[in-house]
Amino acid sequence: MVQRVVLYDSWDCEPPRVPPRSYLYSLAPIGVGTPWVEGFSNYLTRLVTAHLLSPEDLVAHLSNSYPSLLNLMSKGGILNGYRNWANSQSDRARALVDSISRATGREDIALLTCIPLECIALIPCRRTLAWCPACYEAQRKARSNVYDLLLWSIAIVTVCPLHRCHLQEQCPCCGSKVMPFTTLYRPGHCSTCQRWLGKELEHGIPLVESTDEALWNSKAIFELLRSAKRELSSLSEIFRWNIRNLVQDRTGGNIEQLARECRLSWQTIRELISLEGRIPEVGTLLKFCHHFQVQPHLFLSEGRSRRHEAAPQGKNRVEQVRLSLANAANETPPRMP
Repeated sequence: MVQRVVLYDSWDCEPPRVPPRSYLYSLAPIGVGTPWVEGFSNYLTRLVTAHLLSPEDLVAHLSNSYPSLLNLMSKGGILNGYRNWANSQSDRARALVDSISRATGREDIALLTCIPLECIALIPCRRTLAWCPACYEAQRKARSNVYDLLLWSIAIVTVCPLHRCHLQEQCPCCGSKVMPFTTLYRPGHCSTCQRWLGKELEHGIPLVESTDEALWNSKAIFELLRSAKRELSSLSEIFRWNIRNLVQDRTGGNIEQLARECRLSWQTIRELISLEGRIPEVGTLLKFCHHFQVQPHLFLSEGRSRRHEAAPQGKNRVEQVRLSLANAANETPPRMP
């Protein structure tokens, strides 16, 4: 009697593909691609907490594997001085971003800093932490991650664009400055007394007027951070061309008159509209844009006319009103019924 042969499924002996392992936990950043993105210093705080390390220990571990950090450590310590440089456009921030990106295997770490905006403006950062108490309180009430926004670390931002209240820079309990990315720091708490820094807005707290220049500056930076997810280096020439066209359309190329109206030197205006000029400081750029009431992120759009973006000012406004009155005088009046 012939027995039937039973065929079983063959085994796949090829080893499974294992994705590359990272040196550090690949922690996902908060708010990438939005204006609510967390600052790099806050990301580092969450990273050291996840690994139960101090900031100094984290940098010491990384410096053994990445020469760029080791060189900075040998020049006096990468963590010496203020800690908010991690969010800036400095060489130290760039070296740490590069090391953390490779150690975590993430390619979006640079978006937690001001580095993507360096082709548009030079952006100074604060030496210590600033925060919006209402934002902290809203984060806690929503039971979401309490974190520090990149927006708050930028020196020219003094008003929260959402709650229209002034940012705080001193603990209301002990009066100390809050130092981010330190051993005792927890987001939303004072690094000295550990008190909670969040607070709901009260009716007695004066809100910033909608016409205030500080609020306008904060909203401008807010929108620039929204644009940071794009490849801005390829748009820097378009940015300059759009500024140049705006000056030509609105002032006829009269740089001296524009400099007087903006309270800037004519050399600064000339460099701003030059395609080969130096990168402007963000305060200069915002003062220029505020004069025309045009948000700077609009200059990143290719082939768009700026004539409709802002109401005419100064001499151009007088000429337009005079022309409108002349046209109205020449019109045929409507017949009476």
